Amino acid sequence: MLVAIATSTFLFAISLLFIGCSNPALAGVTTHYNSSSSQGLLPNLNNSCNSNCACPENYYRPVCGSDGITYSSACHAGCTDVWRDGMTDLNELRLSTNDTIYIGCSCIATTDEWNTTNWLIEGGIATLGSCDWTCDKLIPLVLIVLVISVFVSMRPNPAIMLMLRCVESSDRALAVAFGGVVGRVLGFFPAPIYFGATISSTCLIHQESCSRGGACLVYDLERYRYSFIGLFVGLKLLAVVLSMCTYCSINPDRFEKNKEKAVSMKALAEGQ
Repeated sequence: MLVAIATSTFLFAISLLFIGCSNPALAGVTTHYNSSSSQGLLPNLNNSCNSNCACPENYYRPVCGSDGITYSSACHAGCTDVWRDGMTDLNELRLSTNDTIYIGCSCIATTDEWNTTNWLIEGGIATLGSCDWTCDKLIPLVLIVLVISVFVSMRPNPAIMLMLRCVESSDRALAVAFGGVVGRVLGFFPAPIYFGATISSTCLIHQESCSRGGACLVYDLERYRYSFIGLFVGLKLLAVVLSMCTYCSINPDRFEKNKEKAVSMKALAEGQ
């Protein structure tokens, strides 16, 4: 049963590698400036279009350009000014009056809608906040995780029963205690370290504080999925291998001896 549970969990975990969405378009990070083609890039927020802006490195206050691409900040989008009353009619731009609107953005491609307005400043426009981005893979992800959780919840009982039947009656308490210690030393304690290191390796933009790296501002979602789920799948494969080793190492005669011993003790108890 333990081998079947481990194998089923491993097979379902593999499918998680193929459930995910691509990275949203972030200029200089996941897509080129003035281009909608998403490509893997090293984070390079500076470009010729914003070379005169002296934008700070690793500064992240995203704005959504009129070209549908998110920029790390209005500075990185090459914006030179903020919309003020009297410049134009906001209804012509189909924007809410609650939005902060940056204008004269040299890194943003000018749209036809932008050309129809009587603006004197060249360049595109941007609004505060990231562009809309959706991912419709939540339902299949939740269903597969639910199935994996069901299999994992079935594991403790047969594992405990196997442990108790593989040792002498006088050693059962020690076996349970030793198994708990080993499980925590090899599992619970180091897991946050290597899982955390795996997650940190997928960060694209780090927050800087006092010249030191801080929290991650932007993750590479595709690399995140493959790294995190890949590690999870690898651990499940290890569980399958160890379960098979346990199965092959069990001596059937040991169970027969324990069974005969239990029968003789029962008969002795009934005789008394």
